[in-house]
Amino acid sequence: TLAAMKKAVETLCIKPDYSVKCYFMQKPVPGMTDAEAVRDVEQAIDYLGRIGGEYGVKINIHLNPTYAADGTPLAEGFKCGDYVPPHLVDVACAAWHARAKGIYVFIGLYDEGLAVPGGSFIREGDEALVANLEAFNRTQDFDLLEKCIRWTYRSSNPTRIVLPARIPFPGTRTCRSLLICSWVESAPTAVFASRRAMCWSRSWWQSCFCWLG
Repeated sequence: TLAAMKKAVETLCIKPDYSVKCYFMQKPVPGMTDAEAVRDVEQAIDYLGRIGGEYGVKINIHLNPTYAADGTPLAEGFKCGDYVPPHLVDVACAAWHARAKGIYVFIGLYDEGLAVPGGSFIREGDEALVANLEAFNRTQDFDLLEKCIRWTYRSSNPTRIVLPARIPFPGTRTCRSLLICSWVESAPTAVFASRRAMCWSRSWWQSCFCWLG
C-alpha cells in the first residue's frame, strides 16, 4: 500500500546513504487511454516527490513503457484491438513531469525481444525519439524530453503535443502503474543483501517490486 511505502521511506531517512528505486509500468492494462496512462505516472511522481522531499530521501525511478508480450493477456488484447502499447512521446510526457522535483528518471527502451509483431512501444520512425530518450538517460537533461514532446509524428501525421502538465484527466485514480514494496519488517519474503533489499508483495493486481538502496 502507499502507507507501507511511506513507512519504508520514513525508515530510510535515518540512513542518508540510502535511496529508493521504484519501477513503473506505463499503460500496464487494457482500457487505459494514453492520456490516462500519462496522468497515472504523473500522480505517482507527485507522490514520490512529496515523500522524498518530506523525508530527505533520494528517489530513483525506472519508467518502463509496456509492450504486448507473446502469451500474455495484453497480447490477446492487442490482437483484438483492445490494447495499444504507449507511444514514446507519451513516455517522454510522463517522465518530463519529474523535472525540478529532484527525482532521477531512467526510461526503459528495451522490449527484450518478447513483443508480438507490432506490439512494441518502439514503432517505425521512432529512431529520433529513441536517440533523444537514450541521451536523456545519460544526461538527465529534461530539455531533451521537451524536444520530444513539442513536435512529434504519429501515423505519419505531424501532431502538436501539449506538455504533460496540461493534459486533461477527469477525476482521480489510484496510481496503478507504481510498483511499490511491502513494509520490510512485515514482509516474510523480504531478501536483504548488503545495503540493498528487494521486497515483493501480491497485494496489488500483479507482483510488485521495489529496490531499496
